[in-house]
Amino acid sequence: MILMPALVLFIGLVVGGARIWWAQACVQSMADSAARQASISRTAAEAAGTAESLVRRDAVASGLGCGRGLTVTVDTSGFAVPVGRPAAVGARVTCTVTLADLFVPGMPGSFTADASARSTLDRYRGRR
Repeated sequence: MILMPALVLFIGLVVGGARIWWAQACVQSMADSAARQASISRTAAEAAGTAESLVRRDAVASGLGCGRGLTVTVDTSGFAVPVGRPAAVGARVTCTVTLADLFVPGMPGSFTADASARSTLDRYRGRR
């Protein structure tokens, strides 16, 4: 009888930890996708725009309740590198998820998942 509350608490912690890991994995996947999308764009402006819209769609599709806590930063400085030289673009995604969305409804607090990724630009493709 005395082990039952401890067992329920342990199972709750395992499930909560798994949900935090899942949120971090989703944000990492969004950063990877954004960097890749930016790397296949033709211009720096297009890269930033398409990467950000992709992350916003992915955040809604994944069910993460980022709300206003979603930040997308795309590093397009690689587009300024002359053709023929190696260059890369990067994306950083930060998502603040309330603990009520991850654990139990009504739980106060939030968790911030942060991830970044880089993707190389085609060395011989024109850049603008």
